[in-house]
Amino acid sequence: AVDNLRPGIEFNNFTLSSFSITPRVAQDFAMIAREKGGEHTKKVVITIDGPKFGIEIHKFSAFPEEEEFILGKRLEIAKVHQGEYFTNITCTIIP
Repeated sequence: AVDNLRPGIEFNNFTLSSFSITPRVAQDFAMIAREKGGEHTKKVVITIDGPKFGIEIHKFSAFPEEEEFILGKRLEIAKVHQGEYFTNITCTIIP
């Protein structure tokens, strides 16, 4: 659950479809998902500090302007910020 997110938690992101290198794209996506799911739907935006891994997939995407990539690495939560519309967690990559 979103309310249980806290620094130090490690997780695999293999179930996540993709990331965007543009923070505004991710935030807009979270807002659209919230609107479709209702105001009680809790969304999470993940920010990765210093990403050095990943494979670009934007040329295969229906939305190439989103500059998506797949990461495929374990992440550790460094910071959690509960915003009004979504939770933003900052993560570091676990090599």
